Amino acid sequence: MLEKNAHDAFDDFYWCLKKTDHANKYTLKIFEDIGNVINKPEGTLVVFKDHSDDFTSGSTRKRKNRSVSLPDPHYIAIHAAIAEILHVSGAGNFFDEILDRYRDEGGEVPPVRCWLELEQMMEEEQLREYVTDSLHS
Repeated sequence: MLEKNAHDAFDDFYWCLKKTDHANKYTLKIFEDIGNVINKPEGTLVVFKDHSDDFTSGSTRKRKNRSVSLPDPHYIAIHAAIAEILHVSGAGNFFDEILDRYRDEGGEVPPVRCWLELEQMMEEEQLREYVTDSLHS
């Protein structure tokens, strides 16, 4: 389980896990300053392991012969590839600026299904700003 801020930063592609030569072992790569992290653990080895058998026989949390699925390496690789592309190309900053501009009062960005819907939303916002500015001048 990830701490909430770390999970949010992972979702926002601020960091990723890079494949190593060993199964279920990854190195941590941080792309952005993620706020309150004092000692950024860049390059730290992350190891995924099923700990279901670590509970003693008297443990109330024992998982009876049920293992825990480890993260799929393909999904980790896809996340890392997207993160790399967003940061190397600068597209991440571009999308962040768009998302920041169109957040509603609650801080949420309205969902769009395609680029055309995004353009329509942007045009409506520009028209709204133009009308508001015209009425106040």
